[in-house]
Amino acid sequence: MQNNKKLSCHAELAVPDEALRKVWDSASRNKNTSFTKNLFRFEKKEIDSTFSNSQTKGYITGLKLLQAPVQNKDQEFGKLLIIASRKTGKACKRNKIRRQLRSIFYENKLYQKQVNSIIFIYKQALNLSFDNLKDFLQKNI
Repeated sequence: MQNNKKLSCHAELAVPDEALRKVWDSASRNKNTSFTKNLFRFEKKEIDSTFSNSQTKGYITGLKLLQAPVQNKDQEFGKLLIIASRKTGKACKRNKIRRQLRSIFYENKLYQKQVNSIIFIYKQALNLSFDNLKDFLQKNI
């Protein structure tokens, strides 16, 4: 007889073997999710101070970069805030470019610089390739 229970999208994945469970647990521990999430999370005070102290650092067609030095003494790394309005395009396209910018920021360890960065995304940025985005961030952050 087949079990007809529906799993919710938040249900834990079933790992059948105990050996596989150990591998699964160690793999999930290796992802430092709290650190990576904090790279892109701002509090209201941080946003206000970053905007008030920011200067335009770079601009290419579709992207504008503002930067400000880190104001919080406890903050050991730089953060990235990505702003894309609905005029930019549909949600899937906005989210795609956000994911690309986040991955470039994290994989190239641009967070090691002590600056908070704000990137404005405009409609023309949807035509930029991943390599163009990467070059822009590496040169300007």
